[in-house]
Amino acid sequence: MTFWIIAAGAALILAFFLFRTLISPVPTDERETQLAIYKDQLSEIERDEARGTLTADEAKRLRTEVSRRILAADDAQKIAPKSMSATEVAVVVAIVVITLLGGGLWTYLKFGQPGYEDHERSKLLTRAKEKYEERLSQIDYWESLPPEILNNGNGRIEYLIMELRSKVPLTSDDIVGLEFLSTYEKELGNFRAAVAAKERVLEVKGGGAQAKDFFEYAELLILSSEFYVSPEAEKNLLAAMTRNPDKKTKEGARFFLGWMMIQNDRPDKGFDLWEPLLRNGDPEAPWQTFIRENIEQAAFLAGEHKFELPPLRLKGPSAEDIEAASEMTAEDREEFIRSMVAQLSDRLATEGGSAAEWARLISSYGILGEVENAKIIWTEAQAVFGSDQGAMAQLRAAAKSAGAIE
Repeated sequence: MTFWIIAAGAALILAFFLFRTLISPVPTDERETQLAIYKDQLSEIERDEARGTLTADEAKRLRTEVSRRILAADDAQKIAPKSMSATEVAVVVAIVVITLLGGGLWTYLKFGQPGYEDHERSKLLTRAKEKYEERLSQIDYWESLPPEILNNGNGRIEYLIMELRSKVPLTSDDIVGLEFLSTYEKELGNFRAAVAAKERVLEVKGGGAQAKDFFEYAELLILSSEFYVSPEAEKNLLAAMTRNPDKKTKEGARFFLGWMMIQNDRPDKGFDLWEPLLRNGDPEAPWQTFIRENIEQAAFLAGEHKFELPPLRLKGPSAEDIEAASEMTAEDREEFIRSMVAQLSDRLATEGGSAAEWARLISSYGILGEVENAKIIWTEAQAVFGSDQGAMAQLRAAAKSAGAIE
């Protein structure tokens, strides 16, 4: 809003002074005075000739000279600027104001951020730096949350977790047992307990800890803090990045570091970390859905006006799957494909999945000619993703290609 107040004020001030300049009469007093003097001189010549003070030849010569000066002054008056009419002035002023405001609007839309509060970039960066440096530690953030109440699960899981807790104390050097304990605590949603077990794993491994260990520890810290990336979590993410991480670990660390940047008012850096993941990362990584849901807002705040969400990508079969299928008979290949489709169907039914996976299952049934199964999955998918317009568009396209809908 401040921008438009300044732009409008500048345009009005300029228009005011331009208007005054255009309507001001052109100064002509000097030329009129000269013409009056020349006319007086002609009259004086006539009187002197009549009195006999000047001869006829002298009077003629003087009249010729004065007449020449009158013509010169008259020519100067003809080429002198003239005042504009009121209509002409109004048109010129309107053009200037429209040009100023139109140019300001174009500049703002191209380089500004409509709908975003006006801030100086230097102040924004200073505030972001202060927010980053003053953020809560992991312990302080935990203290701001309710105490964690351990969940024991039920059935077999309850028995296993109780056995692990009793047999693998947090002072143990049993890395395998601690890893199991951390994994089960995480699956039960006991993230702080999982953090404690994983922290002990890092202590026992010491210098032998791998990139994956640091990433998993950082992930648990973040999950235990409602997705808040603390300084401790950042430290471990960076440690993972410097220890030759595998592709999944590297992408996961980039994802969380990008989220940390967004949390600390640096959407530009967050966008720079997320955008390559969205376009070139593992399409079925667990963070892909989160990135797709939040990157447009990050792009908006970062001033990336031309950003558009890339189309969803599906992870194809592995090289081993392709090689195995190529050596099969037609019957065996079809059975192999059906088994893969059945595995995907079972996983979605028990664990859920992304819209891309549901769409792939619908399309797969269409390829196999099992249109009725495609219709069933399409119906189930609508119940899961009915409120997500983007997901529904993808699922509807898959259903059409499979013949499940017209």
